[in-house]
Amino acid sequence: MKNQLVNNKKNIWQPHKKQDKNKGRLILGMFLASIITFIISPFLLPDSYSWVEHTTSQASAQGVEGAWMGRFGFLFLGFGVILLTSLSRRKWSRAAYWFHFSFGVFMIAVAVFSSKSWVEGMRYDPVEDLLHSLFATFMGFSFSFGVFFRAWQRRENSGAIWILDFFAVFSAIVFPLLMGYFPATSGLWQRILFAVAFLWYGKEPLETREKGIQKNY
Repeated sequence: MKNQLVNNKKNIWQPHKKQDKNKGRLILGMFLASIITFIISPFLLPDSYSWVEHTTSQASAQGVEGAWMGRFGFLFLGFGVILLTSLSRRKWSRAAYWFHFSFGVFMIAVAVFSSKSWVEGMRYDPVEDLLHSLFATFMGFSFSFGVFFRAWQRRENSGAIWILDFFAVFSAIVFPLLMGYFPATSGLWQRILFAVAFLWYGKEPLETREKGIQKNY
């Protein structure tokens, strides 16, 4: 009788595990698509664009030929993170869930509202440029707090995962400052930050077991 109950429980959970596995593959696929678009994007832009100096926001700027590719990169990442939050809701704390969900929403908003171009004299909508800047700022704060609360949730862990949590929060704080202090290399610093974010989000669907999770904060 006991063995039968155990087997029934396994059969009940097996479809959910299969769905989670398929969803995890879809999330990783969306992240990969975002990475590819960000890599290709600079090659579709005018020759004056420099991936070292200019940011991904400028790669998707208003009125720029080929900027649509960069916007797709934001969309793939934003929807991928939102899908990740739905997959991880059972194991993430409420704070981590809502901050990362907000990150995904703000990332999509960054794709919808574009910044002004780096090209001198090109016409742009200042309201749209302002909205882009605001959403990008909110996005940065959401990522920092989301990673912090996730790291706090598994603070008893030691090793590579917690080190990555720490480095992600560190990067989200320090790299924007470096972009401000060294504008000639702001694109490079931002792309390193994006690489850290992709690495952090990409390893989350791969985690299969958690210990001592508390969801009361």
